[in-house]
Amino acid sequence: MNKTTSVLILILMVGIFTGCSSSKDLFIGNWKSKQVSQVEGKHFDLIQYNYWEIKKSEIILSKYVLKTESGKEVKEFDDANKVKYKYDWKSKNEITLDGKTYRIDVDNKQLIIKDNELEIQFERSD
Repeated sequence: MNKTTSVLILILMVGIFTGCSSSKDLFIGNWKSKQVSQVEGKHFDLIQYNYWEIKKSEIILSKYVLKTESGKEVKEFDDANKVKYKYDWKSKNEITLDGKTYRIDVDNKQLIIKDNELEIQFERSD
């Protein structure tokens, strides 16, 4: 096998493996909410948090506001009101969070968490 063929095979293998990230791997990270939909007349605590830091087995929910400092927008977090939840994977695309099951649709840039009464859309922040 010549050098060019070896390099092409290596590039192909790297592309295959990096393109096969699981939902669990993609789920982990920092996410900022972009849009929330909920059933009329219901209230869900999860929607009051616009920043989710998702780790291997817990989610840290917090709020921020955008402020301008020296001409740049920066996030100012309300650290006093952070909330932590444990979560478990129920299936490939479902988690249990705070006693409820949510469907997860995730890729490198977007995350959607939803059930039959609630949908929260996020974009990756990190």
